[in-house]
Amino acid sequence: MNSYHNLTLNWLYLDINSYFATVEQHYNPSYRNKPLIVVPLDSDTTCAIAASIEAKKLGVKTGTNVGEAKRMIPDLICVKSNHDKYRNYHHRILKEIDKHIYVDDILSIDECAGRLTGKFQLKQNAVELAYKIKKGITNNIGDNIKCSVGIAPNRFLAKIATEIEKVDGLVVLEGSDLPKKLYSLNLRSLTGIGASTYTRLISNGINSVESLCSKDASFLKRAFGNIYGEKYYYLLRGYNVPEEKKDTQSIGNSQVLPPEMRNSENAYDIARKLLLTATSRLREKEFYANGMNLELSLVNKSIVKNYQKLNSLCDDFSLGDKMKFMWHTLTNNQTNLNIKKVSIILVNLTKQRNDQLALFDNSTDCNLKEKNKLEQISKLMDEINKKEGKSIVSLGMARNKNEQAEAIAFSSI
Repeated sequence: MNSYHNLTLNWLYLDINSYFATVEQHYNPSYRNKPLIVVPLDSDTTCAIAASIEAKKLGVKTGTNVGEAKRMIPDLICVKSNHDKYRNYHHRILKEIDKHIYVDDILSIDECAGRLTGKFQLKQNAVELAYKIKKGITNNIGDNIKCSVGIAPNRFLAKIATEIEKVDGLVVLEGSDLPKKLYSLNLRSLTGIGASTYTRLISNGINSVESLCSKDASFLKRAFGNIYGEKYYYLLRGYNVPEEKKDTQSIGNSQVLPPEMRNSENAYDIARKLLLTATSRLREKEFYANGMNLELSLVNKSIVKNYQKLNSLCDDFSLGDKMKFMWHTLTNNQTNLNIKKVSIILVNLTKQRNDQLALFDNSTDCNLKEKNKLEQISKLMDEINKKEGKSIVSLGMARNKNEQAEAIAFSSI
């Protein structure tokens, strides 16, 4: 019996092609149809955050060293990242997609998915819907912004379908197409197969998608080394397997500093900026932090760390005071430290606030009334920034147009 028969088309998955680079090309038409990479800072020692379709065709991809990329493509365009711009276009694209289909899941800044219901579960209607979405993005967002759309029985296969025709593609995976239509893909292009899993599969004699599809559930469970292998068996066959909800364990940011900013003063400013980004995400997810990690990687390859226990904090003011204290403790007020990388991580996250301990705390969160006020002010700033589509309001730090590097959040918006 063919386990792929009688499958209903249930999901539409959309992936914006070369998103960051495409947005830059849309924003500056002179960049269009030219090889371009998005970089975190103006330095040949860093890596490409994203590459345009034209750059990818010439061998440059995400993660390629900038200096190497320039040697490969002498006329390569390098553009410094601007997350506010990418986030703004993300919301504009989602608003356009929402005109045609309800977006059930936002998987990353450039990927989303919606359930197909009623007449749209029929192939012809689903395809017409996909073309309407593509046309809407072209007409109302930008004629150079292309996307790949996958339509399949489950979200897993719909995402894989976007990999079959990567640039401006539209692929439908019906039961009659499976599994043969997957065979052209590389194992590493499949969702959930990273480097370590790939190595395990190879060691178990699975070296192609065809061989992967031929194995039974118990074999895949052993090959993957966990229950996910068994789940993978059913996902490949179009089943809608319930997803396990993962609790967020931490929220943080890190940033490599350009050579001219590798001193304590500039590094501290970067640390504050990273913290404000993390605290905004903390509040967006409705979490409170009960611990903070601060880590500095020095040019001499040594690493210094500090950890501070917190009492259920989420506001910019209290967390900023805590980080300031940690910074001075960690650096011992040395101004000549050659700091290469700064990392801030908020840990031990909870949904509930522990107010009992706060009553006896002598720091900035010492009383509940003050604590509530600081949270309300921080949330108000979030609302203003969200409404304006950019970080127009921040705590104690004005936007510096000459800042050398900006962190990009791929999975959080």
